[in-house]
Amino acid sequence: MAEIGFVGKGPGKYQLYLGGNEASTRLNRVYKDVVKNEDIVSELRPLLSRYASERSSGERFGDYCDRVILSEPLPATN
Repeated sequence: MAEIGFVGKGPGKYQLYLGGNEASTRLNRVYKDVVKNEDIVSELRPLLSRYASERSSGERFGDYCDRVILSEPLPATN
């Protein structure tokens, strides 16, 4: 199970899913409905930076996203 997932919506456009876990007992949820191919890195960079500075000891990225990121209001859709 991936902790980050992308599902194609059309040429160069993807849905961004976050929050799955290694044991496959929690599925990813849609974080952003449309991310353009050229924006993938700029979407992930702040999430990974926050994870690096805010995570609990030993916490995996998917667990962090489930606990913190996905409990926040959803970002504006494109």
